[in-house]
Amino acid sequence: MTTLEQRLFHLFDPRDRKRARHLVPEKVICPRVGQVQATLASDDGTSHEVLLELSANRRGGMILESRCTSPDGRAGKPCALVAAVLLEVDRRGLLSGIAEQTPVTLDIVADETDDSEEIESKSSSAFSQENETEHLGIPQASNPQLTRTLHSENRSVQKKGRQPAWSTELENRRRLVEPALRTSSVALGGLRKSTGTLMFLLDASSADSRLVALQPCRMPIDESGHPAGQPKPIIIGPQAISFGHFDADERRVLSMLAGTMSAETHHGGQTLEERTMSRFLLSRQSAARDLAMLCAEGRLVFQPEPRRAPEAVLPLVWDAGRPWEFALIIEPGDDTGLEACLQNDLLSKNEKRVCPKKASLNGLLVRGSERQSLQTPRLILRAGFLVF
Repeated sequence: MTTLEQRLFHLFDPRDRKRARHLVPEKVICPRVGQVQATLASDDGTSHEVLLELSANRRGGMILESRCTSPDGRAGKPCALVAAVLLEVDRRGLLSGIAEQTPVTLDIVADETDDSEEIESKSSSAFSQENETEHLGIPQASNPQLTRTLHSENRSVQKKGRQPAWSTELENRRRLVEPALRTSSVALGGLRKSTGTLMFLLDASSADSRLVALQPCRMPIDESGHPAGQPKPIIIGPQAISFGHFDADERRVLSMLAGTMSAETHHGGQTLEERTMSRFLLSRQSAARDLAMLCAEGRLVFQPEPRRAPEAVLPLVWDAGRPWEFALIIEPGDDTGLEACLQNDLLSKNEKRVCPKKASLNGLLVRGSERQSLQTPRLILRAGFLVF
């Protein structure tokens, strides 16, 4: 799916794009279909509002009108606040219904109050000049330039208030889709239920390897805020899901796993935003730290069963206790032999000892007084980790 970032970010200055990735909107609501209203603070702490409205373009495609209360937004220029809202819209999947082949045009609407004040000042000065000419006895037709200026400005003001036919038809269609009465705006929470949250799937195919393999995936969120459903593997990279689509917590987790390596490292001189990541391989030395971090974040899961429609998916919990040890235990094969072995302890040295007829050698997982069968763990990794 082509995102708004891929469609429209070339219109913004590189410095505004960099600033936008660090801005997080404080509040995002959808007042109506095709509209997004966001409140966010600029670098100086001033709170601004950004309004996005998607509508049909009479020249073909869609047009995205943006209104921003920042100084650049009032002047009709692309700014970092608008770019930050576009990133948040992509993260939440609010305007994800645009087809791939549909072109989208960004229109930064300037503030009309400044223009109307300028027009009023010009018209008042023009009327004062007209009164002066009439007072001096000069006929009005002798100043055709003044008359032409007044009519052209009045005509332009009237054109602004009139809506074209396609806009009226779009409003009628919106009324059919939207509810008849609306008492409040639709608020969107912090959980992005449409795109899901970032999780990491423990790859069972790496059980015989000395490395621990993790696969990034997306999982939907239920009403209580817990991951549910089937994990969908994803690819993180410029040509797939870009690094800017993730929120601050997800970017922090990705940075801890992949590392923000500089140009002289073994990553080929690529930054974290430029790399393509579809699988994370953790060494035995760093796996304990990274797996514990993912468990603390609640982002590590094992393949749920059944695969098609799992009922509940519980993130894995890190066990910080003593490690489990493998032990071999010899046990008698029948009760009579066991009873004979117990009686042998009471016999003297001169009497003949009775040995059990059969014995079994069993392997167990032992930790202190705890005992677990080898069939109990869901996964045993050669790197030294157990999944119960």
